[in-house]
Amino acid sequence: MPRKANLLEQIIVNWALPLDLPYHVLKSRLLHDEYADQTFSERAKAIWNGKVEKYEKLLRIKEKHRGTIPAKIIDVCVKSPCGYTRLILTELARNDAYYSSRE
Repeated sequence: MPRKANLLEQIIVNWALPLDLPYHVLKSRLLHDEYADQTFSERAKAIWNGKVEKYEKLLRIKEKHRGTIPAKIIDVCVKSPCGYTRLILTELARNDAYYSSRE
């Protein structure tokens, strides 16, 4: 079963990327996109969940590839500050499935 991010990891992922929320709220309001009508709390929750889901996706990829992340995925991640930060956090995360199979 794929590993989910625990609460501490969720806090770290969201703390490490603090400018996402103000950036996306401002962008939505200025451009009047489909999310412009969301309240601040709805937007904050959506951004929190999105960051965690992207981090968990990287964890699953790392687990699938026995503790490593393929170069193709790394190339995509390093194209943005957010992706690069998630990549670093994923690299630091212990892959329990990988380590338990080696013991």
